[in-house]
Amino acid sequence: MGKISESREYPALTADDCFHLAVTAITQAGFEIFKKRDFAWLVIGKRSTTQGQVEANITARPGKAPSVTFSLSGDMLNDQELENQTNVLIGIFENLNK
Repeated sequence: MGKISESREYPALTADDCFHLAVTAITQAGFEIFKKRDFAWLVIGKRSTTQGQVEANITARPGKAPSVTFSLSGDMLNDQELENQTNVLIGIFENLNK
């Protein structure tokens, strides 16, 4: 099982802003929302691919410069495939923020 995680700071946003962008980004990336926790700024999505099940977790953390952690894991995906999917998800998130 492969897993990849990347964190980025978004000082112009609040944790609430990041959470709402994450909910939109995860669905636009083709994931079905499995779990959503507003109070924890957490959204989890799942989707099936030809390489198996993929799970995406996006968590926002408050602070002076709120950060967002994008984590993807998959049964049959290698690190490169997960990195590619993570970059797509981050790209969607950041394009929504423009």
